[in-house]
Amino acid sequence: MDRSSKDILNPSIIEDFYPTRLNHMEDVSLYDFVANYKFDKIGENGEKEYKLRSKPVLPNHRKFNPMQEAERDDFYYSLIFLFVPFRDESTLVMEGETMEEEFRRHREASVRGMKNHFNKLQKLLEAERNWKKIVDARNKAGVTKEELPNNK
Repeated sequence: MDRSSKDILNPSIIEDFYPTRLNHMEDVSLYDFVANYKFDKIGENGEKEYKLRSKPVLPNHRKFNPMQEAERDDFYYSLIFLFVPFRDESTLVMEGETMEEEFRRHREASVRGMKNHFNKLQKLLEAERNWKKIVDARNKAGVTKEELPNNK
């Protein structure tokens, strides 16, 4: 290290690694990131590269009691912070909302997202079943590729 450097602290998962994770890890929460990934190297393009851990670790975090009024906001914020993916921590909470309201907003958004993904999956599975029926009917009728229209 250069003697004039002020960079004496180790990189932080929360400040240095998690916010700069690769784009394909956009939907990975901080908890899942710590549990399942570890820093591997700096790639040729200068981006940090991560690899899956062979065994997940159990992230250590502070626990709060939601039954104690003094800890309730910290409890809900810790759930948001650990389990809602983010790049910039300041985007996690809207101004003027309680932490409990924010937690419920994130939970409802997650449920909507899961329903949307489930509906898309159902449509894809239905399309696959229909495609198989079409292929089976063509095969049963003895239709060859040459007999199919150009749009197949």
